Amino acid sequence: MGFQPHLSRLQYGTCSKLNHGRDLYHALREAHRNVGLAMVLTNLALISGFMELVFSSLIPAIHFGVLVSVALFGGLVGNLVILPMNLGFLYGQRLSNR
Repeated sequence: MGFQPHLSRLQYGTCSKLNHGRDLYHALREAHRNVGLAMVLTNLALISGFMELVFSSLIPAIHFGVLVSVALFGGLVGNLVILPMNLGFLYGQRLSNR
């Protein structure tokens, strides 16, 4: 639930920019400029917090910290890379041509 506001703002911000006549590339670029840094810093803070569990003497806590950190990193990559690619395919535009 904590990452949903960032994800929603990225999606709705992109869609609102598209509705105002901007093309997809510029809309995604502006959405990343507004939201991207906050998403990265939030994830890095959470990842570093969970990675502290690696120094625990309890083996399940170590595994939990590593697995949650990997999941958070995967979610960050998904939000910053895969979501814009999916939006590009949804609107039928290719971002690689830019």
